[in-house]
Amino acid sequence: MYVRSDLAVTVAKEYTSENMSALWVVMHNPQRPATIYGTIYHPPNLNKATREHTIDHMISTISELGSKYPNANTVIYGDFNDLDTTPITDMTNLSQIVWFPTRQNNTLDLVFTDIPEYVNSPKETCLSAPNVGNSDHSSITLSSHVRRKPKYVTVHKRIITEKAKISITESLNEQRWEDITTESDPDSKATKFQEIMTSIIDKHCPVRSVRTPLDKDPITTPLITKLRRAKNKAYKNCCPSWKYFAAHMKIEIEKFQQKQIGRAHV
Repeated sequence: MYVRSDLAVTVAKEYTSENMSALWVVMHNPQRPATIYGTIYHPPNLNKATREHTIDHMISTISELGSKYPNANTVIYGDFNDLDTTPITDMTNLSQIVWFPTRQNNTLDLVFTDIPEYVNSPKETCLSAPNVGNSDHSSITLSSHVRRKPKYVTVHKRIITEKAKISITESLNEQRWEDITTESDPDSKATKFQEIMTSIIDKHCPVRSVRTPLDKDPITTPLITKLRRAKNKAYKNCCPSWKYFAAHMKIEIEKFQQKQIGRAHV
């Protein structure tokens, strides 16, 4: 268990057990109730007595800490392997909210809590994340904010690439301008010139419909967008390649920012 150094935390050392791996802390916050956190590791293939001791320890500790901090919320998490945790949810007011496999096809890592926003919306607040270090278990992230789907708007824009610029230049070089010179008045010449230019641009840079989120990050290019999508997809699927995409995206964002700074100084 790692706790940020600027948070007020009390380690409940009196609930340490020599027969199992368990750590309990109470996080204090002057603006809201305290939160009881328990970190549990239950090795696989233990005997019946040790299994019962783990369950008894958890239930008794939840009860005693709940009496000391009557308004506190509770979050208990860890690797429970093959332990039957049904008594925990049956004999306490906690719910188990992990709904996805955490190691291959097995859900070994669990989270028990009584916090309503987690219990009521587990598929939006309890999410799978890539493994950490050499572990072959997926990580679990808890988000205190329900994720909302972004609102999209359809915009019509021209995608101008370097290839399109070259093609436009070549078309302008090949264009014959006699139709403009034969016009008698300036307005007709301007209209004809606009028709020619619009035709060339439409040919090489047609207007396309693009769906974009209303809160879209202003720091973006087509490449950054592709890298961001690849990173998010890899991260969601717990593929280690998300780190490569994230690093590449960071480099492209820095290039984009430097280019913007250069333009501002011109």
